Amino acid sequence: RATCEAAGRLISSLLNQLTTALELRQQADMRARRLAILADVSHTVTESLDLLRVLDAVVQAVPRVMPAKAAAVALLDDDGHALRIRAGYGLSEEFMQVRFVPGKGLLGHVVVTGEVINAPDMLAEPRNAYAEHDRRAGLRALVAVPLRDGDRLIGVVAAFHDQPHSFTGGDQQVLEALANYAATAVRNARLYARVTQAYRELGVATRRLHDVQERLFHSDRLAMLGRLAGDTAHEMKNTLGGIIGAASTVRDQLEQLSDDDIRELVAAIAEEGWRLRDTIEAVRGYSKPGHYGGGAHSLAETIADAVRLLRFDHALMDLPFETTCPADLRFVGDRDRVKQVLINLLRNAVEALREVTNREPRIEVSGEAAGEMVRIKVSDNGVGIPAERIERIWEPFYTTKGVAGTGIGLDTVRQIVRAQGGEVEVTSEPGVGTTFTILLPRVREDEDEA
Repeated sequence: RATCEAAGRLISSLLNQLTTALELRQQADMRARRLAILADVSHTVTESLDLLRVLDAVVQAVPRVMPAKAAAVALLDDDGHALRIRAGYGLSEEFMQVRFVPGKGLLGHVVVTGEVINAPDMLAEPRNAYAEHDRRAGLRALVAVPLRDGDRLIGVVAAFHDQPHSFTGGDQQVLEALANYAATAVRNARLYARVTQAYRELGVATRRLHDVQERLFHSDRLAMLGRLAGDTAHEMKNTLGGIIGAASTVRDQLEQLSDDDIRELVAAIAEEGWRLRDTIEAVRGYSKPGHYGGGAHSLAETIADAVRLLRFDHALMDLPFETTCPADLRFVGDRDRVKQVLINLLRNAVEALREVTNREPRIEVSGEAAGEMVRIKVSDNGVGIPAERIERIWEPFYTTKGVAGTGIGLDTVRQIVRAQGGEVEVTSEPGVGTTFTILLPRVREDEDEA
């Protein structure tokens, strides 16, 4: 008998140990399952700014991590006057539409006080002002935790059971973890909404500013053109006076003039004519900027034509223009406009050399491929441009030539180049010289073949 009793006690002990081991295993499995589900919810929070999607993931997770039949996330309205369910699981449509008053009922108490409520039987809870709604929805037990954004209460996360039930401390802890995820989602969504609204407002403000700038630009442009008209009329009058004077001399004194005198007068007429043409083209380019048509053209031929036209000017015949450019290099653009740009820059180079007396004058024009572009350089070893003036040379009406210039040539140059998809830059060192660099779209060999 003693042996049987000892064996019975041993078996009972083993059964108790086995039961304890099974319970521990079940608890470990539950913790692992809860952690995996919480990790899934955390991933949804971090990858999505869709608030409803995240809140739905929270309520869907509740019955998987605790013995709950239904769940809800309720948020305060912006004015704080109502608590509304934003995501629900296992709840009737009628219950989802209930407008809870902060401070009233169980959920209203949580959102005002920040206290956790664990009600094993909601229908017997004296603070439950919505017991009839709970009864019709088939809800009996509740655990509810607050949603916080920092120190501010913004809502409630609740788990329900359809029978009287006491939720455990572990249930409360996992619900609080889900509430933290929901609070993060609300905070992210509201921050995103504020950023989006600020971006929209910035867009509206930017468009308004652009409209104002456009009006100011056109107003300033009209004022500039008014000043330009007077300056241009004066210069054209002087230029025409020189042309008329030289032509009149040839007409009235042709028999008395030597061949050299006639050539000199004709050269003067040509020079004044070029000045007049440049002034007119500059005004046209400034007053009517825009996109210029064009096609594929030889850069070497365009450079050669610009230099050849300048050499018709008797005063420039002996200047050393040095040109280098591959014969097969082609650009896309308006050939006449590019030639106008080159002539303008070359005349500027000539002007820069007039005051140089301590070295041989030199003007170089080069062209080369630069990836998808062609690079054109117009360089001189003239007086250079001081650093404090280098950025101002692109301004309309700014000139370094005093009364001799209109100040719109380089502005026109940049407008023409940019209108053809290019860019122009300048580097200069006083006493050393200046280089203008132009980039224009290049015609590739495969495009030629096509």
